[in-house]
Amino acid sequence: MTAPDDSSTGIARPGFCPPEVTKVLFLDIDGVIRPFRRDVNYSVNSDPRELRKVHKELFKIHKIDYSGYDEYDVRIVYFSWDRKAASLVKDIATKTGAGIVLSSSWRYPDSLDPVYDYFRIHDLHKHYIDNTKIYTSEEMAALRKKYGAITTNARTIEIREYLEQHPQIANYVAIDDMELNPGLENHFVKAAHGKLTKKEAAEALKILNS
Repeated sequence: MTAPDDSSTGIARPGFCPPEVTKVLFLDIDGVIRPFRRDVNYSVNSDPRELRKVHKELFKIHKIDYSGYDEYDVRIVYFSWDRKAASLVKDIATKTGAGIVLSSSWRYPDSLDPVYDYFRIHDLHKHYIDNTKIYTSEEMAALRKKYGAITTNARTIEIREYLEQHPQIANYVAIDDMELNPGLENHFVKAAHGKLTKKEAAEALKILNS
């Protein structure tokens, strides 16, 4: 299960959910697999020589030259994303067949490629299929009117609109450290402890298997 490619550019573009995907995990990053107060690891490992070692190791494993990516992001992904939390996300996707749709501020508006390669570092890339759309302020204003009686939370609105545009999705769960209710009742798991826990992952698994 991989994101589609634009054959003319080779760039994987958001906005397409494969028709065979009927379960989706809307995933936030910060506070879910990137714990708060973990960026001390970034500052400790900010030596350029240390980063070159990381690039060399990642190229050896993944055959990808990460030196072309944002230096700060690569350090954060490598040093600060929690491997146990990422493993829990992978477990949910593997056991349910759910595709990961990124709803986080880590989204890129025109491509899935950078995050796809970041996800490789934690073995999540095979499940990553799409992003929720990043709307302009004018578009979001219109959507707030559309969903006003249900919710005014921007991320909840983005998820609801994604679901409306992809009717083949029969079940979903959103995992986020922000409160996304009202609007996603019975389909939302809050990461309330700074990162995803086994208990919260079990709750998400139960929702997707219901």
